Amino acid sequence: SNQGVAPKASAAAPNREGPPPEDGIHGSGQALPRLSGAPLPPVLGAASDAAGQQTGAPLPADERHELGALLAGPVRPPTWLDSVPQTAGIFTARALVDDLMGALGAAWEPREGGPAFLQPGRAATVSTAEGDRGWFGEVHPAIVAQWGLEGPVAALAIDLGALAQAAPGPARFEAFASVPPVREDLAAILPATVSAGQLVAAIRQAGGELVDAVEVFDVYSGDQVGEGRVSLAVHVEFRDPERTLTDEEVAPLRETIVAAIENELGGELRG
Repeated sequence: SNQGVAPKASAAAPNREGPPPEDGIHGSGQALPRLSGAPLPPVLGAASDAAGQQTGAPLPADERHELGALLAGPVRPPTWLDSVPQTAGIFTARALVDDLMGALGAAWEPREGGPAFLQPGRAATVSTAEGDRGWFGEVHPAIVAQWGLEGPVAALAIDLGALAQAAPGPARFEAFASVPPVREDLAAILPATVSAGQLVAAIRQAGGELVDAVEVFDVYSGDQVGEGRVSLAVHVEFRDPERTLTDEEVAPLRETIVAAIENELGGELRG
């Protein structure tokens, strides 16, 4: 769900007592691997002066403005109705990315991939028409253990500088849809290597233009789905802008989507 969540977020702060290491940043008294795939900015000062003497011009600084966060722990305080709240994970990170991209007016979609320190199948790249602008996902358990943290840890990084330069002008009003959608909920059991982005893309491609929205709202892995498998549940909305669709018209589209899940992703419907 993309509703507001408030996980604990931590960002590694520079160590002011000494120079940063070449392969990491200091936080909480320990060196952490860099979460961004971007190279470190070139060293200015004496190195730039020396290079400038050789080339006749100072080296430009490759500075980028990025936003990064680590998310860990429950996404909300416990209540008497929910004494053990859900912990932060890939969908928490995606919800935050979605809110950030929406605030910037940037159209985007998740694409399979991400830095090597993220867990395979639980990571995605923030893809826009102008190129990749970040990533989000769950940090690999081996690295989480190396950092001395507990439980799943999600992370994200967004290139705010590039997005701000490409931000659109004032928003234009778009009329509200005059016809209601037909909603379907699907739960698919898939290989753990299949990402949520792959499932969403397969549903959109199979359903065609009448698929108005696809949203992942639940993920489960455990004994009920088997080792190496994961269950992903999605809301799918079908809509024709001119008229209200009937259940009979949506049924063939649903069958096409189910066939794509089975044949293209190696999955099956749950229940």
